[in-house]
Amino acid sequence: KKHRGELIVSAEQGNRLEIKDKSGVGGMSLINDGVMSFSILKEDWLMVLSREVLESRIEVNYLQAVKISDNRYNVTVKARLNIENAGTKYLTINGPKDVQNIEIQNREIAKTEKLGEGQWRVEFKRKIVGEHQLHFRYQSYYDPQKKLSLEGIQIVDAKRQRGYLCLFVPGYMSSVPEAVKGEMQKYESRLLPSNLSSPAER
Repeated sequence: KKHRGELIVSAEQGNRLEIKDKSGVGGMSLINDGVMSFSILKEDWLMVLSREVLESRIEVNYLQAVKISDNRYNVTVKARLNIENAGTKYLTINGPKDVQNIEIQNREIAKTEKLGEGQWRVEFKRKIVGEHQLHFRYQSYYDPQKKLSLEGIQIVDAKRQRGYLCLFVPGYMSSVPEAVKGEMQKYESRLLPSNLSSPAER
């Protein structure tokens, strides 16, 4: 004679639900992000939902430190990722084409695969979302008689990526940086964001 109840609807992160039609169901109340609650008013209730799959939005801030010696340079990169809307399980990384091996560190990484010249793919143990750090390390050689060309690490799927480049050059070497691609400007090392730099890097 009487049929009452509660309907709770939730969706995995990265999915947006919209109510297209309902019958025998009361108004919605939001329990928390992505979880909706409805009162059931009669036995033959009906609800029609549409689902939109969201894409990850990735923003990256990074610090790239380059230590130069007579014929070799060592690079370390500390990158902070902010992943919104939906999680991601894979990242594609572009780096210098002359680098054969690159070390990529994060405790959530399941494996790293080289896709081709200067390109790698990182697979995580699970989908990651929110703030995460990635650390890159590699070294390469150059001809001291020629100009040294430096390239940055690029996360292909990032919507926005900006960072800082720190050069460590021995006092006996002369260096005149020239920005060939992209915009660069001098920046005081003491003003580097604390979440990217460490005392040793300052």
